[in-house]
Amino acid sequence: MYKRLQMAFVASVLLVTVGMPADADLFCDTGAADDDLLFDQASQAIAAGRDAEGFAMFKKITSACFDSGDAKAKALRFDAATVAVGSKLAKAAESAGKFDDALGFYFDIRNVTSAYTESDEDRVVMANARANKSNRNAVGRALSRFNDEEIERWSSGSHRDLAKPHVAKRASEMRAYGVEARAIATGQGDAAMAAEEKAFQGRGGVGVVFGAYTQSNIEEAKAWYGMVGFSTGIARANERAVARGDQLLKEDAESILQVALDYFTEAGAVAKEQQVRAKAKVLGDAAAAKDQYERAAEYYELAGMSERADAVMAAGEEKAEAAESQRQEEFQSGMDDLEKELGF
Repeated sequence: MYKRLQMAFVASVLLVTVGMPADADLFCDTGAADDDLLFDQASQAIAAGRDAEGFAMFKKITSACFDSGDAKAKALRFDAATVAVGSKLAKAAESAGKFDDALGFYFDIRNVTSAYTESDEDRVVMANARANKSNRNAVGRALSRFNDEEIERWSSGSHRDLAKPHVAKRASEMRAYGVEARAIATGQGDAAMAAEEKAFQGRGGVGVVFGAYTQSNIEEAKAWYGMVGFSTGIARANERAVARGDQLLKEDAESILQVALDYFTEAGAVAKEQQVRAKAKVLGDAAAAKDQYERAAEYYELAGMSERADAVMAAGEEKAEAAESQRQEEFQSGMDDLEKELGF
């Protein structure tokens, strides 16, 4: 449609500047049917209750290309009908929770008729965020749409005639939606922190081998806080991660120390990470001294000492092979002695 309008504009310019004849049919041809016929067919479909079908046909029409009867009056009827049926479809989609579909209908209305639909689109975006509070994409869309930069762009850059009367009202609505969206994001971050507290305490204290950990809750809280630039919330989440790591660092089990390291990494606590690795090295040395090669290798891996882990495993395998070889020799020697005793 936009391309056809461009072509029509070019034709009008040529007509004015060089006197070339502008053939409207050349630039307004829809292919299967002209715009007047398509409008009639779409209107019949809508009258028969086939709103979606009729609206789909409306999207193919360029009202500037009507050339039968009173074209101006027909264009007005077309715009009104497009807004009416499109809004009906959009509201039905919104009621059914199909927010993306609703947005699509409002966008099509605006694209086809230049009608003011921004406020309706705002409502749908906010409804989606409310209905899907735990979905960062849904809430993030609202945050992006209703931030200060977008409000300023709308307030100072909206030049569409149909939108001008609504600029101040929509700007006020956008500010209110922005406050609400930020509150949802912050609330979700707080909820993740509360869930982390409950889950961690529910798993018991030091000495309990946990089946799962709560690092993901802290990560989620930071993601929500980060969406609204809530630095205090992020700092609180990092402090929580360090506290969890400190608690687990009291343990000696390699698996628990690995989780402690993960908590410290989540918090960006580099010095604490080094504490974990230092302890892992000490425990690895102790295990190696007791010929617990596999366990020692696990500690060395945690300490970031992969080469030493490989070396201790190789030493363990070599010692095991030597022991097996000696066992086989002793077994064979015993068999030989038995055969001699039996006279074989």
